[in-house]
Amino acid sequence: MVTIGIDASRANTPRRTGAEWYAYHLIQAMKQLEDPGVGFVLFSREPLRDGLEQMPPHWRGRVVPWKHRPFWTLCGLSWELWRRPVDLLFQPTHILPLFPPQRVVATLHDIGFVQLPHLYSVSDRLAHRLAARRAVGIADRILTVSEFSRQEIIAAYGVAPGRVNVTPNAVDPAVYSSSITLERRMEVLAKYRLAQPFFLYLGRLEAKKNVTNILRAFAQLRQRLGAGHRIALVLAGTPGFGYDRIEAAIGDSGFAPHLRMPGYVPEEDLPALIAGAHALVFPSCYEGFGIPILQAQAVGTPVITANHAAMPDVAGTGAMLVNARDPDEIALAMHRLLDDTALHASLRAVGFLNVQRFSWDRTARRTMDILLEVLHAV
Repeated sequence: MVTIGIDASRANTPRRTGAEWYAYHLIQAMKQLEDPGVGFVLFSREPLRDGLEQMPPHWRGRVVPWKHRPFWTLCGLSWELWRRPVDLLFQPTHILPLFPPQRVVATLHDIGFVQLPHLYSVSDRLAHRLAARRAVGIADRILTVSEFSRQEIIAAYGVAPGRVNVTPNAVDPAVYSSSITLERRMEVLAKYRLAQPFFLYLGRLEAKKNVTNILRAFAQLRQRLGAGHRIALVLAGTPGFGYDRIEAAIGDSGFAPHLRMPGYVPEEDLPALIAGAHALVFPSCYEGFGIPILQAQAVGTPVITANHAAMPDVAGTGAMLVNARDPDEIALAMHRLLDDTALHASLRAVGFLNVQRFSWDRTARRTMDILLEVLHAV
């Protein structure tokens, strides 16, 4: 039987963010598809967890121990593929083994490191650029998560349009839905010592995410509302590149009593946390997709996001679009959502409809079709 190998190392990480959730949900959804007549092997550095270890008969896992974690894909997976080859490797990221098999499909989520290099550390920027250029040169097909990213990849690397396909992110409707109870919301808010009302930012605390302008916008909002207003800002995420500037902006903000920073919030608490927010504030400098937009819409929380990159396409008409470079505009959108209950309700309703455009099942079927097409190409 011919075999498709999948790098499940990122899907298997205990703390998942955007690219890791893409790999996790895509693998889980692909398992539910009808047997295509090929075998699948999930490669991982550690034993599979969180349901990844549960597999149909034509799937199996293969643990590849490697003590140097940063080089697991480059070296450890290369060694394993040399010892026990597969017919095609699907890599849900753009970092390929040093010696990949003859047929490869890779996912390049976005090229922010090319378009906005100053928002990345020098080492990350160089590593991503080298890995991306190599993936584009080697892979039979490149997958990406939005039409925005597809067009950027084609333009930046001169790739033939037929080699780049969109397989978008989605959310799990069993986890993110309007059925989250008030009791569950209150339980999670109490766990993180949060009180309503609050605006929520969700993501890594880094320069690329435009957190400093969110802080400036919230400072302006509080000035407009007056010292007695209870509105708070919650920044949920872990520090990333440029966090020193975010720390400085927090120090200059003057609203420390109204700022909460719970750190990384695990998946089991995220839906209730988002549902408890008055709105999600997500005006990133750059996004190839923006999963938090769909997470918020799925639980019925209005969204404020940026009017550029992939964010307008992902949000549809279920969000307020703002100029991410203008704190005044972000603050005005926040103020409107506090004052205008009809607008708040409208964004909630349209958000529910918008999120239905995205489905892990459809993304899995499209991905499987591409893998089989490459696998059986003459």
